[in-house]
Amino acid sequence: MRGAFLLPVRLAEAMRTDDALYTAYHNRIAPQSAVATKLADCGSKRGEGVARKAQASCFVSRGVLVGIAGTLANHGIAIGYIIREANDDGTRVDLRLTEWPLEFVRWNPSTEQLETTTKEGVYVPIVHGDGYWIVFKKTDVLPWTQEAALLPASMIWGAHAYALADWAGASKSHGLAKIVGELPAGVSLQAKLADGSIALNDEAATFLQMIQDVVSGEAQAAVRPAGSKLDVLANTATMYQVFPELITDRKKAAMFVYLGTDASLGAAGGAPGVDISILFGVSSTKVQGDFEAIEQGLNTGFYPVWTAINCGDSRYAPRIEYLIPDPDAKAKSEENGAKRSRLATAIKELKETGMVVDQDTVNKLAAEMGVSPAPILAAGDSKAVPIPLAPTA
Repeated sequence: MRGAFLLPVRLAEAMRTDDALYTAYHNRIAPQSAVATKLADCGSKRGEGVARKAQASCFVSRGVLVGIAGTLANHGIAIGYIIREANDDGTRVDLRLTEWPLEFVRWNPSTEQLETTTKEGVYVPIVHGDGYWIVFKKTDVLPWTQEAALLPASMIWGAHAYALADWAGASKSHGLAKIVGELPAGVSLQAKLADGSIALNDEAATFLQMIQDVVSGEAQAAVRPAGSKLDVLANTATMYQVFPELITDRKKAAMFVYLGTDASLGAAGGAPGVDISILFGVSSTKVQGDFEAIEQGLNTGFYPVWTAINCGDSRYAPRIEYLIPDPDAKAKSEENGAKRSRLATAIKELKETGMVVDQDTVNKLAAEMGVSPAPILAAGDSKAVPIPLAPTA
């Protein structure tokens, strides 16, 4: 919350050892490995040439984007660093995107900017778009307090860890028998040693060792002294039943935090993974928000820098775009087909009744029924048929 990221980064690493948070986290960043990207030009002839050159000179690997997406999801912010490399003949400067380790970053409230340590041990400011730094974020003001899944997920991690530990303790308490022995009447339990200390006497120590061997499974049979007694104590409490409920509840909470829904768990809460189309259907706002934050960071802090260095004018900079699949494409196609069928039926009925059907009429009907573009009538198809009238007196 203070903008010191060293311990939060270590916490995020530890949280990935939890099965619920591991699954939710990787479902969140899975689209980064599955959705294609393209480099779009600015819409001019010169822009097309700049975009072609940028494809061979700007290096943004899929692995770097996946790491940035994961850091962005956990902490609400991610930092990219640009490495500049001249080509072999020195005619071009290539740019390579890397992810800067967030644990070395902090927020300086006095200067109101992010800083990071260097190898020399000094702090330098992180300025987005200065040619070296890129700040990926979804909100402008303190994004690590707004969009960081780590904030609620850390509570889930603690609750899940304690529930698992308590469940293991309860299993041990219920699974291991407790036996209390009683020595025969008249046999003393303790003896006084030569140095004045008190300890179990030989009879009691032997009896206790026999009980421990039986409970631990070391001994399959034992001889009990005459007159002694053994009582088995069983844990009859049913509080252990709360642990599976708590663990399942935390799994659902993890999915809610990272994906905005627990639908990927299935009805029984144990579905293996999620298909990308289903993931986009149930948590599109989360995933699209990640895509837009990364696009915004690269399109304002990476490609304009490359274009300014190599082409002299950042106005012709290309833009990276994620080719996000539309989960409603099938439904939209069916809806558009139904609209076109209704339009064709309406035009046919007008012709059959002798009404005037020209291009202006078709355009109006298409706009009314939401069909775009409007169909074009064939040449000579527009005609008006006179409507026969009944004879008058």
